[in-house]
This record gives sequence, structure tokens and C-alpha cells, in this order.
Amino acid sequence: MTNETEKVGDAIDWAGLKETSRETGYLQPGFKALILAASHAVKGWPSETHVEMSRALESGVHPDTAWAAASLILSSRGFGPADLMAAALLKKGEHPPAPNPSPSTLTVDEALVQLMSDGDLPEWAAPLAKYAPKALARYLTIRNNAWNQNALSEREVHLILTAVNAADGKPPLAARHAQFAAKAGATPGEIIEAAAITIEVGGVTAWFESSVALGEVVKGLETSAG
Repeated sequence: MTNETEKVGDAIDWAGLKETSRETGYLQPGFKALILAASHAVKGWPSETHVEMSRALESGVHPDTAWAAASLILSSRGFGPADLMAAALLKKGEHPPAPNPSPSTLTVDEALVQLMSDGDLPEWAAPLAKYAPKALARYLTIRNNAWNQNALSEREVHLILTAVNAADGKPPLAARHAQFAAKAGATPGEIIEAAAITIEVGGVTAWFESSVALGEVVKGLETSAG
């Protein structure tokens, strides 16, 4: 953010918004900083990514956890945003852990079995299964390996992806990952806070566009709990 933009922000109390995102709420400050680092990286903003990654590490996030988040963003958004997260970590003197010497690799048949475990083949996967089955297997291999890293819990994986997709204006994906987060034990407060702090990244639109879809997920959680 330039000095000029900061002055504009002062007029609408943008600093107050940032202060709120740094408080302990349903999520710990370090994890919220990691969410913001990932969200800024997806937007393509290196300086903000560095600031939030530094804050995450200083708040107690383990470097392996931060590198796992970078790997997660690589699987979700490709090399550009992941490079920004990696650069922020390297700038802090943190190098990636040794890679898994034998990552899981799915065959086409294994991929189809996984996708059809709950019934029919998902609509998004059908064209790949028909015309590019090897690409589908590779897609699931990358996704599985990124989602199942020991340094990030399943709940944390999907809270990060809920927030990143809210910040990036993708409500259906934000809601899908909120559902996965809920299944992994995330509370309504954690889901809403993860998305709400990305107002700092995407403005009020980041929340407004995803609010209905996320509200439905939370309503379902509250109904089942009560």
C-alpha cells in the first residue's frame, strides 16, 4: 500500500479494520496472518504477502506450516502466488523442508473410485474423465497431496481455501471449502472469521459476494448442532 493510499484509508478507518483482523477471535492471530499472506499472494501483492508472512512466523506459526500453506496455494492457484509466498519465507531465512521422497500417485481407476465414493461422478470431473483421464488422475494426486500434509490439519487447509476463494471473489468455491472445513471440525465462528478478515484484501466485496453461500453452510451447522 502506498503512502497516498494509506491517507485515503485513514479517511474510512482502514487501520481499524486491520487492527480487528489482528485480534484473537475464533482463530489465532498467527493463523489469521497466514490466511492473509495466502490471500495477498493470490492477488499478486508481494509486499503485503511478505508483511503478513512475517507476522505469521513472529506469532508462532511453524515454518513447515507456512511452507505447507505455500504448497496448498500452488495446488490451488499455480506457481505465481506460490512463488510470492516462497519468496516471503526465503526473505525470512526459512527454507522448505525436505520433500516427500514418495508422494502418493493415483492411477486413473483409483481416481475414479475416489470421486465416485459418494455416488455419481461429480459434474466438474465428467469431461476430464471422458477426454483427459490421466489429467484427472494427476489433478487428484496434486490435490490429495496438498490437502493431506502433516503440517496443516484438514480443518486448516479448508479454512485457508475458504478465505482465499472469498478474497478472490469465488463464492461457490468458498462455500465448498467451508463445507469441508465444517466436516473437519471447524466451527461457524471460525468459518465466518476466516472469510471476514479477507475484507482487508478484497474490500467489502470479498465478504458480500460470499456471504449468502457461507451463511447457508453456517446455518446448516447451527441447525445440526441445535
